[in-house]
Amino acid sequence: KFDQLRDGIVSLFKGKLRPAITGILFGFINIFVGCLEVFSHFIRIISFTFRLFGNMTAGEILLLVVCFLVPLIATIPFYGLELLIGFIQALIFAGLTLVFGVIALTPHTEEEHA
Repeated sequence: KFDQLRDGIVSLFKGKLRPAITGILFGFINIFVGCLEVFSHFIRIISFTFRLFGNMTAGEILLLVVCFLVPLIATIPFYGLELLIGFIQALIFAGLTLVFGVIALTPHTEEEHA
């Protein structure tokens, strides 16, 4: 990743101004893109955490409100609904974890982009 930056600095010492400027510029752009990529990995984890927390909290709030509004027998279907939603959320959580893991472990080489 630092080849363009190094080539730009070498060109600067050789007296070639145009390749030096483009090499240094692209080198710093690559460093900036690398920092953004690292930042995006942390943001994915945080987003994933908030999504799971929101879904779990929403189900509990729904059950709490229904329990206060209607008698106990009428809340039984909502417990079944909460179990179904919890199962679906577990599947989605596992699927997204798998996708994020595959994306994180896939090697990125120059041959793939050509």
